[in-house]
Amino acid sequence: MLVRDLAMEIYRIINGGDVSDDSGLDLIDYMEEVQQVAAKKIQESFFNNYKAFGEAYIDENYIEVYEENEILYNEVQDVYYIKIPAPILMLPKGYGIQYIGLSQSLDSPFARLTIGNQGIYSNIPSDITSYIATQERIQFSNLPYGVKNLVVALIPAKPNNISEDDASDIKNEVVRRMLMTKGIIQDKVNNSNPTPINNGQ
Repeated sequence: MLVRDLAMEIYRIINGGDVSDDSGLDLIDYMEEVQQVAAKKIQESFFNNYKAFGEAYIDENYIEVYEENEILYNEVQDVYYIKIPAPILMLPKGYGIQYIGLSQSLDSPFARLTIGNQGIYSNIPSDITSYIATQERIQFSNLPYGVKNLVVALIPAKPNNISEDDASDIKNEVVRRMLMTKGIIQDKVNNSNPTPINNGQ
């Protein structure tokens, strides 16, 4: 489910009717609120799964794939790298990045390194390609010769899609936030004709 579609549902609940040309900026606010709640939901689900089962599970609906990421070279640092295609959601041990590798080898991702273990960066066997991510770029060690582009799959800090399993919880939380922001108490709402009561009257 697209963030925009869920934001439009919430807009109808709060304001009544469909989004008009004049309400475009308001819709952006709703979309940003949906993205914030979704990001928090992803993080909470990650921690709960990791704590309960020891698995770093991420719903695939939240994963975005970026192809044709050009490999660049920094002569001063003697480092090959790519620019981060989108801001990444902060998760432990670099799990905000789900895959980096060659498009023809999707089942063979490069090895992930995090800030905590980059001390072994220079001691990796020559047949293993690894990467480490910073806020602005992803740099590589032992990159295969002649590679020009890479595929990156990551969880964006502002999700573009919402899992159907999470849509209801996210919608309810955003509705609660928006009503609180507007200072109204919700008596009865549906998808097109809300009837909020101001100040509890």
